[in-house]
Amino acid sequence: MRQTPRLYTAAMPQALTTVLTLACFSLAACATPPAQEWRLLVKLTEPSTDTLSIERRASETARSPVRYVASTSPQWHALALSCADSAACEQAVERLRADTSAYASVSLDRRRRVVTP
Repeated sequence: MRQTPRLYTAAMPQALTTVLTLACFSLAACATPPAQEWRLLVKLTEPSTDTLSIERRASETARSPVRYVASTSPQWHALALSCADSAACEQAVERLRADTSAYASVSLDRRRRVVTP
């Protein structure tokens, strides 16, 4: 005689489901807001091709994360500045402009970029 398998039909424990759902919502609420990224064009006072040192110096000066993007010459470089909001980015750009020993020019990169899907 063949026995039919016994199916588990009990409801999922609601307390565990509630706790997990609340934990997920709490983590989402505590997440940091997405950072803004401003593209900058900087002209170095001394030409350099050392991308890591350029990135490190800019991050230290701006007191915000800076990512090296590209160079157009040994003096001109494109950087990406990440900040929490516009005010923080403006202050970081002003700190970069104030460092005249490293930067002859700091400007926002307003060139149009082609975005591919």
